[in-house]
Amino acid sequence: MIRNNHDRFLEEKRRRAVKRRIVFSVFLLVILFSIIKVKNDRQEHAAEQKQAEIAQEKKTSVQQDSKPEEPVEKEKTDEEVFEEIKKTENIYQNTFKRNELLHNLEVYAKYNPNAKLVMKNADDIHPSLLKLAGNNYTAVNFVAKTIDSTIKNDYSYPENANNSNVPLYLQWDKRWGYEKYGYGIIGFTGCGPTSCAMAMSYLKNDPSITPAKIAEESDRNGYSSSEGTSWGFYPYIARKYGLKAVQMDANYNVIKENIKKGNPILISVRPGDFTQTGHVMVISGIDSNGNIIINDPNSFTNSQKSWKYDRLQPQIKAMWVFSNGV
Repeated sequence: MIRNNHDRFLEEKRRRAVKRRIVFSVFLLVILFSIIKVKNDRQEHAAEQKQAEIAQEKKTSVQQDSKPEEPVEKEKTDEEVFEEIKKTENIYQNTFKRNELLHNLEVYAKYNPNAKLVMKNADDIHPSLLKLAGNNYTAVNFVAKTIDSTIKNDYSYPENANNSNVPLYLQWDKRWGYEKYGYGIIGFTGCGPTSCAMAMSYLKNDPSITPAKIAEESDRNGYSSSEGTSWGFYPYIARKYGLKAVQMDANYNVIKENIKKGNPILISVRPGDFTQTGHVMVISGIDSNGNIIINDPNSFTNSQKSWKYDRLQPQIKAMWVFSNGV
């Protein structure tokens, strides 16, 4: 009897011990789950906060992007700078006197340091290059590059510089101006081939007819000399391309009639508004006032002007009308 009581006591004791262990285990599990929940809550909160920050950044970025941009001052073109120089500085225009050319370059150097390089090498470069740079601010980099090939010459211009349909090509264009022609380079000896290229590329609607291609044809066939391009070259090159170049008197009615037909006209001019030696240009149109529009291969500025016939006519030595058909 006593033993049975003792066994029951031990059994009860074991049950209480098991119960305590179960309770303690449950307690530990509750604590563990609480810790895990707190950790998860913190992670979720951090993720939500991060998403909120990203959303705010996107919103701020959109707001910043939607703000009106600050106006950026447009960089002036060489032509615009040249016009400013002519208005505000004391320079000589269309001069061929050495001291006046050097004076102009000294003024240009305020706006383009490459003008100083041209000045320093004035005794070594061809006189025609000195005249080109001294009379034309926009050609300074072209001439400077003949002295130092590392100089950047990025001058460009619109080929539709005036109201005519004939494209404007400048003989000192970087695309062909450095090519050899006659006794020099197209840049200062190639007004004839450049003018032919303008007229012929227009009539043939063929931009591959470039001054370089026409100059090569002139050189190869003996039409270039120390005096420039022989007048006989114009009908020759026209025939070669299936065109006509007929020499005519520089009569206003003849000019007007042919421009109306769409025929560009080459003119060779004597010293005056355009040259102190000789020069070839293209009459490309007539404006609403009856004034003549020219494509001057040596001057973008001249090509934007209209010229009264009475002023132009005395300077014309010879004139060729270019047209389709042999």
